[in-house]
Amino acid sequence: MTAAIGLAVVACNRSEAPAATTGTTEDQGVVAARAQVLDDLGRNVIIPGYLSLAENTAGLRSDLEAGCVSPAGHIEDLRQSWLISLDNWLAIQSYRFGALEELDLGATIFYPIDPAKVDQNAVAGVSDLDAVGSDARGLGAIGRVLYLTDELSEAACAYLEAMASQVAGAAGTVADAWSERGEQGLSGTFPTTQAGIEMMVNDAINSVAEAAAYLGDPPAAVAPEHEDGRDFDEIEARIISVREIYQGAGGHGLSTLVRVAFVPTDERMTERLQNAIQILSAASSDPTSEEYLAAYDAVAAVHRTFTTEIASQLGATLMFGDSDGDS
Repeated sequence: MTAAIGLAVVACNRSEAPAATTGTTEDQGVVAARAQVLDDLGRNVIIPGYLSLAENTAGLRSDLEAGCVSPAGHIEDLRQSWLISLDNWLAIQSYRFGALEELDLGATIFYPIDPAKVDQNAVAGVSDLDAVGSDARGLGAIGRVLYLTDELSEAACAYLEAMASQVAGAAGTVADAWSERGEQGLSGTFPTTQAGIEMMVNDAINSVAEAAAYLGDPPAAVAPEHEDGRDFDEIEARIISVREIYQGAGGHGLSTLVRVAFVPTDERMTERLQNAIQILSAASSDPTSEEYLAAYDAVAAVHRTFTTEIASQLGATLMFGDSDGDS
């Protein structure tokens, strides 16, 4: 599939971490179980996710520097390198808390673009990004330029290289911060283990809500927002990331706690995550109305289960963002 070049991720207005509870009367076994989930997710999902983003954005920077020396014939390789970085970015949307927010670097890596501004900068060969707004730089702008033409100009290359360097630098800074944090264990970075679980639940819900926002609201819309089917790949990357948070790469994800509360909910969530991934993966590059509606229903089912069952059973207070709504 070709990549969507008019990317638009819904920004989520996040409140601060849930207020800490005293925890003085909490069952210590429950606290220990939460701590294990948080520490395993930090070690096996979150830190690797940010390290992968840093590694691949650095690779994108190198690829652009090399490809722009002789851009003819390298454009597809450059697009593929960009797609890898984009998928890494979409994956970490289910755990945006922590260093990414504290360092305020999210908009440096990705922000919804103004296509007209990006096109003008590419023609002008802008390489000084100090006066360039977030809507004309970052991964979204890089993708826009790479899909404007099959042969890159010297001016476009200057703009691309400057943006890729900035993105890689920001991703590396966030990854370094997460690696340092990982030494003490993720559970130790929250005022209580319950506060950490609430943050994990809310970030997962917000990522699914943003995936649903891509699909619109049937039957008013009968095709993805973007014209070439790339949306389904982007949504699939988000849902796979949510599944990693739920199931845990090391065997201890949110599912561990949900099973203790109510096994049928865990089974239902596991089945719905897998169903959504299968439907999104099997969809054609030009999705039919039937494929679109199936994807909508599958993603909505995941979102509904998180908000109405899992959040309640884990005692998580929902912190709604702009992307949330009835899905």
